[in-house]
Amino acid sequence: MIYRELKPTNALAPFIKCFWYLERDYKQFGPGEVIWAKGDVELLFHFGARYINSKNEIISCSFLIGPLTNYINLTSFGNIRLVGARFHPGGFAPFFRISMNSLRNQIVPLSDLIGRDAEILEERLFEASLEDSISVLQHFLLEKLHTVSYHPISELAKWVEKENGMVPLQNIEQLTGLSLRQIERKFNEFVGFSPKKMATIYRFNAAREHLRKHPEMDVMDLAFHYGYYDYSHFSKDFRKYLGITPIEFKNSMLATRGNHMKNDIVFLQDE
Repeated sequence: MIYRELKPTNALAPFIKCFWYLERDYKQFGPGEVIWAKGDVELLFHFGARYINSKNEIISCSFLIGPLTNYINLTSFGNIRLVGARFHPGGFAPFFRISMNSLRNQIVPLSDLIGRDAEILEERLFEASLEDSISVLQHFLLEKLHTVSYHPISELAKWVEKENGMVPLQNIEQLTGLSLRQIERKFNEFVGFSPKKMATIYRFNAAREHLRKHPEMDVMDLAFHYGYYDYSHFSKDFRKYLGITPIEFKNSMLATRGNHMKNDIVFLQDE
């Protein structure tokens, strides 16, 4: 398996977390990916065996995964080469001038957004090496940059993410001077869900990542550390956003500790 992440240019950095590519044989390392809830949008191009969604439909060669408020599953049974761009929460909407609310929990063919240009871009990426494919994708987004304007709501979204969702909503109102209703409308437009939902999802993600790195930790201590008052609430978020309980996740991390390849099974949003 080959997996690499690359930083975007300075011009793209306000919008994009990273570019990345991956080559993986699912016949060897298992057929599935679990994509957990998160505000990042992934713009992806995959070649080879292709992915299949939960409805057993083959996913378009170029597609995006919108902001997620629940987990989704992707399946493949062979070798795949993937090239992707991972956008900050709020970073995707300005490029394609689309309300992220309409993309929530969706896997959408890129052709739905840019038509025939998606096929042209696919052809260029198919012909490029893994390393060169990042340059091709970055150049495509740089060409669109002159039509893009950065919206300040993206900074608020990044702040919520940085603080692991543990941000009192009244603080956001004070910082912006906007009413909570106005803020919610802007978050839905640029991020895909409300600031309250984003805070809940990123608190879960912080706990998930902590447990991934420290699976020996007591799950109740972890829950209290991230502001959960009881295990049932903590477990409910894990089941909704990842599909398993904290204890099941902890046990899977303990079982695969020391096995780097298996620890990379969930890769589409790992950093």
